[in-house]
Amino acid sequence: MNLFLFLLFLKPFIYERIYTSAHLFWSALAIVYLLWFSARKRTARTDDAVLLKAVFLFALCTAASALYAVFIIHNRYIDTMHLYTMLGGCVFALLAISNGEQQRRILKTIVIASAGVSLIAVYTLLVASSMTLEYLNNRNLHFYFVEEFLSRKRAFFPFVSPDTLGGFLILSIFPTLGFLKSNKWYAIALLLQCTALLLTKSVGVFFSFLAGALLYYWGVSPQLRKRRVIFSVVLCALMVGLFILFRQGQEKAVHLSPLFSLKNRISYVSQGLQLLREHPFWGNGMGSFHIYSGTKYVHNLFVQLWAEAGIFTVVGLLGIILITVRRGWKSLRTVQHEEKTLLLGVFCAFCAFLIHNLVDFDFFIFQASYAWWVYVGLIHYNYIKSSENRRQITEDRI
Repeated sequence: MNLFLFLLFLKPFIYERIYTSAHLFWSALAIVYLLWFSARKRTARTDDAVLLKAVFLFALCTAASALYAVFIIHNRYIDTMHLYTMLGGCVFALLAISNGEQQRRILKTIVIASAGVSLIAVYTLLVASSMTLEYLNNRNLHFYFVEEFLSRKRAFFPFVSPDTLGGFLILSIFPTLGFLKSNKWYAIALLLQCTALLLTKSVGVFFSFLAGALLYYWGVSPQLRKRRVIFSVVLCALMVGLFILFRQGQEKAVHLSPLFSLKNRISYVSQGLQLLREHPFWGNGMGSFHIYSGTKYVHNLFVQLWAEAGIFTVVGLLGIILITVRRGWKSLRTVQHEEKTLLLGVFCAFCAFLIHNLVDFDFFIFQASYAWWVYVGLIHYNYIKSSENRRQITEDRI
């Protein structure tokens, strides 16, 4: 269990496409833990086979689409990192179910790691950004995206982009709220997370977070459902969102404006829809979108997954999502009061991350999406636990 927590803590600091050596080390540790876990024959709490079938379908179709791309349509440019992310996510979901009795420790680990990531992101932006830009200029080095993010004062490090950092922060902020009542020190982590989130200056991240926040405030105590509270939250959030849009709208460079970004994303989705028509059943190969477009990502989870891995893989993922949403909602209605806030945070983070991936690509970055898969496992664990409690209550009454 300690190694599993260490893996969860370490992952958000390692971007797999840049820190390849560190990622290989992390992967080796994950394999060691998986082998140790299998040797101890610790049975996962998966007595309801519905989720297992959906996970198995998703993993099988993802692997089959890669084989189809290589051996049938002879696409040699598939992205094995995308395949790694999908299959690794399935493994982490099942491991989270098996370790569900330690869910508080699991969530604390992710929250603490997120606070560390937020501290690095804020420090890099406020302290080290000017030195980094000066270093690049003095040595005539050009890293377009790094220069753009730092010059516009957008936090992103240790992630590859502000949007990806924001996606991970969405996954960690809501569970942090569940620990505030028991330990006020988590307010420091929340402050760091929110500061880093605002400094990403990402409109997509912001509105995805807003959707999750509304769901969270609706799900907590009845006192917070009052209209004036909801109105205040929405009003403040919209004011910040409009401010970000206004600030970005003042950009002199056309390619930095929100409308330019929106047009590009619509174009990527359109290209993705055209690509999926070629091989709708088994896809064109994971990571193949860059062959037909000027970018690696469609900026829409479902369109990219369908275009690259086929319709059966999308059906598998939709099955996982629908089952998890249904079970999460049922669990929130029956879980014990002291655990409800924590589970609600996990559920809202799960939903907000999906909303964000309708316009972005965090799902394909394991550095960010691993926590989403862990939440799938924890929501399923809580559903089984609440079902067992209901069954026990019924038996006691009989």
